[in-house]
Amino acid sequence: MVETLRLTVRNAACSGWEHVVKRDLRHVSGVEGVTASYKANLIGVTFDSSKITPAALQERIEALGYDVVPCG
Repeated sequence: MVETLRLTVRNAACSGWEHVVKRDLRHVSGVEGVTASYKANLIGVTFDSSKITPAALQERIEALGYDVVPCG
């Protein structure tokens, strides 16, 4: 099942984080698309929930050094 995860980034110091997150997540099995906005401090990930969980995606982004929380 295709789902979209939206996360708020708390510690994005510059726009370079967008490229880092996009490049990394595009190689994850089950990820179908990634958007990131420095201005809005948001990440959007479209993924196949039968292949990867939202928690695993969040952990992957946090492993890159970014603090994230689900959008309300």
